[in-house]
This record gives sequence, structure tokens and C-alpha cells, in this order.
Amino acid sequence: MANYNSASTAVEYVKIVVNGEQMNPGDAPPFINKNNRVMVPFRAIAEKLGATVQWDPEERIAALSQGQKLVRVPVGQQVIEVDGNVQAMDTLAVIKSSRTYIPVRAVSQALGATVEWDQANKTVIVKTDAGQ
Repeated sequence: MANYNSASTAVEYVKIVVNGEQMNPGDAPPFINKNNRVMVPFRAIAEKLGATVQWDPEERIAALSQGQKLVRVPVGQQVIEVDGNVQAMDTLAVIKSSRTYIPVRAVSQALGATVEWDQANKTVIVKTDAGQ
């Protein structure tokens, strides 16, 4: 895996596997941020988990819904809102290269998925009820 070094932080790229299938983020690869959290493009992970995507540009909130569940992640804040309940996160959503990145574990677990980390292969493994 390649490391990207900038003046502000080192970024390490990783793979995301959802229900046994590797996610293809296109030109927006997942990365490990300075808080050691895997950040993933919002739309890519939401759609891979079967969720509907919404973006509020004025409030800068990424939202996804799946059935009756609604998850909202405000950019630049260390919180996630799940069905109206605000919970603290240990990192924050960011905009990088005109893409909104969210922490894969927090959002996946909010939708009921399990998340594992394969250190040897730098891979996040996400499993949903449908894929288990």
C-alpha cells in the first residue's frame, strides 16, 4: 500500500470489502486519517450498503437512509446522528478533493453492519445481515 505524505498529515490508502466484494471507489480512494480512522467516500459506501444518499450543501450534512433508518453526518463535527440520536465520534467527516469522506466504521455500524479490520492486508471488512 502506498503512503501519501503532505505538509499536514500522512495518509495511508486501504481497501474496503463489503459482503465479500471489494468496493471500487473510483477516483476517491479510502484512506487512514491522522486519527487512525478509515475514511471512505460517502456515496460509495452508502450505495454499497444499499442506502439512499442525500447531501445538504448549505448545512454540509451527508445523510443516508436505509428502510426506516436515517443516518446524518455533519462535515467538520465529531458527531453522527442515528434516527435523531446524536452520538460522539472520535474523528470527523471531511471534504477532500471535492468529495465527502466519512468514517467507515461509525456509519456502517449505524446501519447495523459489523466491521472488522484486517491489519495484514490493510482491509476493512464490512458485513451486513444480507451478506452474512
